[in-house]
Amino acid sequence: MDNVKTAYTDNITWAIKENGELWGLGSNECGKLGDGTEENRNEPQKIMDNVRYVKDGGWYTLAITENDELWGWGDNEYGQLGDGTVEESLYPKKIMDDVKMVESSLKTTFAIKNNGELWVWENTECMPGPVFVRPLSTPIKLMENVKRVITSGNDIFVINDNDELWGWGSNFTGDMGDGTR
Repeated sequence: MDNVKTAYTDNITWAIKENGELWGLGSNECGKLGDGTEENRNEPQKIMDNVRYVKDGGWYTLAITENDELWGWGDNEYGQLGDGTVEESLYPKKIMDDVKMVESSLKTTFAIKNNGELWVWENTECMPGPVFVRPLSTPIKLMENVKRVITSGNDIFVINDNDELWGWGSNFTGDMGDGTR
């Protein structure tokens, strides 16, 4: 494939061409390739245009377009697509606008908007705050003034505008660095 500016591989190989075309091939369980089928593909399939970033969420996929729209497709059993449903999507569907970064951890998705708001959907037992009815299939605002979110299994870390590191999660192996487990 020519003119590729970014490539990523796991169970699917993704390539974003210089013109913003997103191409993928590989495992397509739950429609995570986004080509309208659940058939595994050994030849590249064009999925969408104007993409600047793609994130493999395991059984689902997220993409941010050049105009900061967040799109998702694939498994949605726990509401991880954030579209208000728990129905799988075989094609990309728009989730939200003004997104600069997206991250996923297990079945939870995080999006940072251009204004620094951190949004989350599909709550896991490690999320802070009130107990949500599962699945949480509609995004809710969790924090403001966020520069970056990093996930590692059941642990979540956020860097805010003051360069402070915040973390929460399972902390089973002391990942929070506060001396507890």
